[in-house]
Amino acid sequence: MNDIDNRATPSRTQASAQDMVNTVNEDLYYLEELEYEKDARIRADQNGVYKCLFELVTSVSFNFFIFVLIIANTITLASYHYNQSDL
Repeated sequence: MNDIDNRATPSRTQASAQDMVNTVNEDLYYLEELEYEKDARIRADQNGVYKCLFELVTSVSFNFFIFVLIIANTITLASYHYNQSDL
């Protein structure tokens, strides 16, 4: 009976190992993202149009603008409801 209970609940060591695997996977994803970003910066240095667009889409103001558009869209969609009168 004890063996079954032990298999049903992971031990502290197993949980820690899973946390370590998750951390390693997140770190690898972050490194891949940095590598992609580095390649994009190299391409931006070689092409003027690409550089302008890259700087635009990676800017904080562009990120804020997209955020505002998403919020405005959400508010617009939330304002419509079923059987709304045509006033």
